[in-house]
Amino acid sequence: MTRKLLPLLLLALSAPAWGAYAYKATITVPHTQVSGSSNLPSFTVCGKLSDTSFKPSGGGGQIQHSVTVNGQVVPADLIFATDTSGAVSMNWEIISWDQSGGNVYYCSLVSSLSYTSDNLFYVFYGNSATTTFQGGSVGSAWDSNTVFVAHLANISALVDSSVSGNVLTNYSATQITTAPYGNGIGLNGSSQYVSVADSVSLKPASQLTLSVLMDQTTYGDWTSTVAKMVNSGTHG
Repeated sequence: MTRKLLPLLLLALSAPAWGAYAYKATITVPHTQVSGSSNLPSFTVCGKLSDTSFKPSGGGGQIQHSVTVNGQVVPADLIFATDTSGAVSMNWEIISWDQSGGNVYYCSLVSSLSYTSDNLFYVFYGNSATTTFQGGSVGSAWDSNTVFVAHLANISALVDSSVSGNVLTNYSATQITTAPYGNGIGLNGSSQYVSVADSVSLKPASQLTLSVLMDQTTYGDWTSTVAKMVNSGTHG
């Protein structure tokens, strides 16, 4: 399944409490940005939360605890939910967290994305009693058709965020902290690259869709940006 990155609109930050969480934010995915003529089931929406309240409490924000998940330091007391009270939790993952700027880059699994009416879901945060990650196990932010996801936000912990748990190896890539969507890696277009070890999960019986989000600053005679090796040949 090809997934479209949808820009999200952060509508409101408000207080006081919803249950044990002190703050709530409303997120809208406009239906006009949902392609096709039917609702999209099990769709992963990726976006950015940006506000000083998403800084750690020790840095002037409202996030009380952090925890390391899949190689990333993420907010513990921040949850996504489909209802205004925070009772119906979603599955999500944090791509990266800019603690000094109050920016949270995330992907969250929406059970159904409507193409006829705007889609709302909610973020709750600021709960001193929550010290563990609430977004589900690694891979639960993606449906079963997704066999590999690499955000490349932390060069010291290049990980597959899907349930497949594929192994990545860095060949001289450099860390970039000013990428268009959180942190990223820099490649020179020739000798630098990231490879993925051979895996059964990357050998589907029928079709496999490959996609990459990149910021190309120079142009040259490149064979491919993302490719999959098949026997002795390369298919980009």
